[in-house]
Amino acid sequence: MVSWPAVMVTALGAVLAQSGAPQRHMRAVLVWGTVLLVLALVVGMGIRALRRRVFPEKEPPPDQLWTLEDLREMRERGQLSEEEFETLRARVIARMAGAKPGGGPRSRADASGSERI
Repeated sequence: MVSWPAVMVTALGAVLAQSGAPQRHMRAVLVWGTVLLVLALVVGMGIRALRRRVFPEKEPPPDQLWTLEDLREMRERGQLSEEEFETLRARVIARMAGAKPGGGPRSRADASGSERI
């Protein structure tokens, strides 16, 4: 990927070469162009680090980390009541289907009262 400072240095070098400028001017342009390129990279990395500190990544809610098997095991161990199990199971199934819990049309199997897992 070519960055804009590198393009500017190349363009300035080409202009100076065509105008017959002395070799020392060419070196000065290349040196200052390199300094600007390094400065732009340092500033970019600083901005990225600042954004990570100000806007940390959020952890997903705990129910998104569970599988149906995890929920069944927690219910069998007594860590979840039957009501909690059903609520969390619906969320996991909705997440796996890509829908929100309780939203969208119901299928024929759901309408008949049978359970789809």
